[in-house]
Amino acid sequence: TSGSTGRPKGVMISHREICSRLHWMQTAYSITAEDRVLQKTPIGFDVSVWECFLPLSVGGLVVLARPDGHLDAAYLLDVIHAQKITRIHFVPSMLQAFLQQKELHKCDSLKQVFSGGEELPVDLQQRFFSLLKKDLHNRYGPTEACINATAWACHPGAGQHRVPIGKPILNTSTYVLDERQQPVPIGVIGELHIGGDGLARGYLKSPELTAERFIPNPFSSQPGSRMYRTGDLVRYLPEGEIEFLGRMDRQVKLRGYRIELGEIEAVLSGHDGVRESIVLLREDEGREPRLVGYLVNEPGHDNKPGELRDYLKATLPAYMIPSAFVQLAEFPLTPNGKVDRKSLPPPEDESGGAAAYVAPRSTVENEIVKIWQTLLKVERIGIHDNFFDLGGHSLLAMHLISEIELAFQVELPLRTIFEQPTIAGLAESIAASHQSEAASPPESLVEIRPGQLLRPFFCVHPSGGTVFCYVDLARRLKLDQAFYGIQMDNRAAETVNGVRIEAMAARYIDTIRSVQPHGPYVLGGWSMGGVIAYEMARQLEQHGDAVALLALFDASASSEWGGTEEEYMEFFLTGVATDLGIAPDQLNLNGNGNGFTDPEAQVEHILREAQRENLLPFEVNPSRVNVLFGAYKKNSDAMQAYIPGPYSGRVTLFKAADRIAKGPQSEDAGWGALAAGGVDVHEVPGNHFSMIREPHVQVLAERLRNCILVESAVAK
Repeated sequence: TSGSTGRPKGVMISHREICSRLHWMQTAYSITAEDRVLQKTPIGFDVSVWECFLPLSVGGLVVLARPDGHLDAAYLLDVIHAQKITRIHFVPSMLQAFLQQKELHKCDSLKQVFSGGEELPVDLQQRFFSLLKKDLHNRYGPTEACINATAWACHPGAGQHRVPIGKPILNTSTYVLDERQQPVPIGVIGELHIGGDGLARGYLKSPELTAERFIPNPFSSQPGSRMYRTGDLVRYLPEGEIEFLGRMDRQVKLRGYRIELGEIEAVLSGHDGVRESIVLLREDEGREPRLVGYLVNEPGHDNKPGELRDYLKATLPAYMIPSAFVQLAEFPLTPNGKVDRKSLPPPEDESGGAAAYVAPRSTVENEIVKIWQTLLKVERIGIHDNFFDLGGHSLLAMHLISEIELAFQVELPLRTIFEQPTIAGLAESIAASHQSEAASPPESLVEIRPGQLLRPFFCVHPSGGTVFCYVDLARRLKLDQAFYGIQMDNRAAETVNGVRIEAMAARYIDTIRSVQPHGPYVLGGWSMGGVIAYEMARQLEQHGDAVALLALFDASASSEWGGTEEEYMEFFLTGVATDLGIAPDQLNLNGNGNGFTDPEAQVEHILREAQRENLLPFEVNPSRVNVLFGAYKKNSDAMQAYIPGPYSGRVTLFKAADRIAKGPQSEDAGWGALAAGGVDVHEVPGNHFSMIREPHVQVLAERLRNCILVESAVAK
């Protein structure tokens, strides 16, 4: 096997395991002596084993293809017709080419077609059924698990987004596990592990690699049982079948974002004019890393890069949109018929996305570009580039709004950068600010992501008062649902001292009613935001309004710390850094000898560390974050004074796996004693701060999405 590394490895498979697989195939697919199988896969690949020995084991006929015949679709069509082949295997890339042949009607002898070795795209499945009235089976299995581990009988018009790889076959077991080797719930992404009698003995003359990939199976009672770590990302569907989502080693990082390339490919392949697609992160010499999309068009289609980007933006966040597209007549293939990604050419347009670049069209847009260049340290900025995609975060957003107000003599609310995160959008906001005031939502309400199908999701700010911490979560949810952040406006920040959580909740209820006058409501919040959301749910209930979902992200019913004052100050400063959009692990927030008893010194320390790590420009004035820091301190005081009352509804708690707070804490963080409807607890990887950021926010979003969809289905 070459695996995904391209370096061949010998895999030791016993005769017993081969016999077990052949017996399963004979039984599952009713292979008889009347069958004729085309043996076309090179003998260096595991599929060739069943192509040869399965028909012979039942007295059937094996037809040997000519050398390299497996790469010639026209030749294969002729052989199937001439030799009356009944069963054949295709790698999806070759199946795609085979279905383009004009005389497919000559394949009337075929009974079953097997697909494996690569992901089977939904559109290819549908094209198969539209052209051939035959059985199609999608099979999955690494060489290390002896040819096949799962199987799925495809169905025409099944309406899936992806073709499942099915359920485990005879004498095989599958496990979908998280990074701590614990099973994940249905619908949650994890790594596929395979157990059972079909596992290889290991890799030839490579005991270290064998020990790394073949690990003890804690779920089996059989002594010495092992399971194989596939490196494949999957999830269980509601009926127990498995959905393949991509390789772990195909996850890339670009501008701080972790990206699943297979996720982009799945969306791009759904375009009517795209037959096949591949997305790579290219790091060509002398160029910045960038996403490049490769596609084979449907006949008669000439897909424009701008149209493709618009199509992708309807589903994906901007940071997952390729900066260049390459259109090919066909993809290069490896000797076994799989796509050869290493041979894909660089884009001919070496501008790195010039097709998407639009220069400033006015003096206003040109001035905003200059401000962005100073703040973001990026030279080439188009008017449709997204502020957050270029590295913007909350502190820079505050700086940006301040610079715009100074340059254009306008007053813009901070939410403007969420609603108009592009140069063109900000220019429109500046122009609109000079016109007569129109009806607009309260300044504290920020639409982070638009949507229409599901009820709006209202997420309350944490102690820092901003809602920048929810940007990644809103992007990752991928639901047709408006995601609103409730942040503190300047007036609220100035009057927080002495204000109780109950009063803040009442004010925010008025805020959400400006968008959704009546329930049921979907509420949430991280840390202190969860506590305020809980109080909002209590008050809504008292007013006779229903709450469909109350999602608390690592929020505790008790504000008691239980640690030392210095430990609390470090925890406190970590929260400030997080609300500024800075990952705490990027800063030195160790409190020893840093003057943490002086509030101004605390702010300056964070800024110095952020500047030292090149996270913030050196011209940022500490006074610019004093409002945020003051709000954080006052909100923390309000939390200490709050005593939550009972609630008759249900709480959904997303709890960080790694504890930071000191002192004892119950499994349900104290909400079970207050919520009469009970508490659903979902554990999320990371700690209190990292769970809301990449990459752990992907898991949080996945589990929250499931809860929202269940709530929506129940409501219907």
